[in-house]
Amino acid sequence: MPGVLIVEALAQLSTFHLRQKRVKNHQDYHFLAYKVRGVEFLEPIFPGDKIELWAKILNFIEIDENRKIANILAKAFVEKRLKCEARFSVFIIKKSEFFPKKWSAKK
Repeated sequence: MPGVLIVEALAQLSTFHLRQKRVKNHQDYHFLAYKVRGVEFLEPIFPGDKIELWAKILNFIEIDENRKIANILAKAFVEKRLKCEARFSVFIIKKSEFFPKKWSAKK
């Protein structure tokens, strides 16, 4: 399995966890990839392997009511063997702050 897809799966799990557990009115926010701090691929994952994903929020910083940053540690396992470990950050911003004005084409 391509490494980028493993990292994407870990990020998706993390975003789901943040939406369910940490951000009230999560539908009003964008969850954006902010920084990949490090990824280590320990063993390959092959077609047919059942991947188990694990993620932990290391810290959650509220910059203000519209912006937050979550630092995540996430791991992928196959048959309880660690295959990948990633540390990354997710930037959470209120949708109204992300696109405060309508985009218009210049003429």
